[in-house]
Amino acid sequence: DYGITGNEFDIRGEYDKDGLDVINAYRKIINGFGTKYLFNYTGIIIAMLLTVAVIIVLGLFVLDSAAAAKESNYVAKQLLFVGIGTIAVFALLQFDYSVLKNYPKEFYIASMVLLVAVLVIGVERGGAKGWFAIGGFTLQPAEFCKILMILSYAQFLSARRENLQTLMELIPCFLYMVPPVLLLMVQPDLGSSLVFIFIMIGMLLIAGANRKLLLGIFGG
Repeated sequence: DYGITGNEFDIRGEYDKDGLDVINAYRKIINGFGTKYLFNYTGIIIAMLLTVAVIIVLGLFVLDSAAAAKESNYVAKQLLFVGIGTIAVFALLQFDYSVLKNYPKEFYIASMVLLVAVLVIGVERGGAKGWFAIGGFTLQPAEFCKILMILSYAQFLSARRENLQTLMELIPCFLYMVPPVLLLMVQPDLGSSLVFIFIMIGMLLIAGANRKLLLGIFGG
């Protein structure tokens, strides 16, 4: 008698499987099992933040060393971006990201607009016309499109989660990524094109797509 009532189990101790699962989970939490995993999770987060901080500091040292001879303001720009990024992180922590699943089409369209716009009004750097020049800064829209496409593609795959086992079922998933990849190749930006392809493959695997079929298509 656990003193718990509900649809899954009653006070007389007649439990079904779901009821026993709930009781066992409750016991583990009380015994500190859950606390241990919470601590481990917190430790992982702290380790990730420290790793990012170390990478940023090392990057600033490298930039300072490389820019010293040119008397450029690379370090100041990088510090500005670090500050903006930090503010953005804390702002996003307050945001209910679950609402993003309601706008897959808008994210997809926004990505296409950015990739087309950069071909029309963008500037060329390193042989690729893939940058916007804004004041003294340049922005690469492909980086924003990666995030937008991940959000859009996640909802696209979610609606097909049970239908990713045959080639005919996977073809629409491949075609979904064709427009952004082609636009990136027009710039040309082979690196970002490959990143989009790897994003597609990774998300398909997570969504439960046929692994053997994906290996046969992309693994040669």
